Amino acid sequence: MFIMKIKVKNPKKFFDEILTNEKVSLRRFSRLLKINYSNMKRYRRGESTIPKNLFNKLIKHSLNKKYWLKNLEILDDNWGRS
Repeated sequence: MFIMKIKVKNPKKFFDEILTNEKVSLRRFSRLLKINYSNMKRYRRGESTIPKNLFNKLIKHSLNKKYWLKNLEILDDNWGRS
């Protein structure tokens, strides 16, 4: 199965904007989206790329969709593997 990954230019800023807009903590937001909290923390810190299906859910909560869509890199599932 081929899964696209998204690498956001500034993931902390991306998540902070969404959390501020939604007025929730990262922990609460991860529960709402049914995403493991530890994974969300790694996405926010930029340690892990974001699966495209999750990114599509996240971007819906952003006030600056156009900005974020211009400031990302789309990677295939094999990105970063030897």
